[in-house]
Parts: sequence; structure tokens; C-alpha cells
Amino acid sequence: MRLVAPLARFTPCTETDPARLRMILDGVRRERACLVDQELRLGLRSLGVPITDRAGAVRAALSASFGVAEPAEPLLLRGSLHAAAEAIGAHL
Repeated sequence: MRLVAPLARFTPCTETDPARLRMILDGVRRERACLVDQELRLGLRSLGVPITDRAGAVRAALSASFGVAEPAEPLLLRGSLHAAAEAIGAHL
């Protein structure tokens, strides 16, 4: 996929630089998780993980959203989200 500027900015935190976004997406693929920190709406954070089928192909995603004032560290939820995604993927 080719990213071309200009990309929509939803908040001051939204990443709009195509080169920087490519780097972020490379990290998401490696980590198999994506933290969106106030990029869509100020005060909202989301953590997403892929749902893969038995062959390992990404078929969907699972995410949890929470406010920035929440006491939990979002990356601590990654294991639970991965476990739930794997359980769902086992049925695909």
C-alpha cells in the first residue's frame, strides 16, 4: 500500500507523515499489537491485536479502548488481548 500525503489529522496527536507512519506500521507488524494514543480522539487510548486463522493469516482485529486517566498501563493488557484473539482465531 502506498501512503500519500496529506493524511487526515483528527487530533494534534494524529500521525500524518507517511514516512513516520510506515515506520510505526513496521513496528506494529513486529510487535503484533498497536497502541493508538489519543490519535483519534483526545483522552482516548486503544490497544489492538490481530486475529489470525489457523493458517496464520490475519482475518480481523480485537481492541480495547480506555481513557488516558485509567490507571492501567495499556501494554499490560496485550497478553489478555492476544489470548482472546487466539481463542477466536481457533474457530476461523
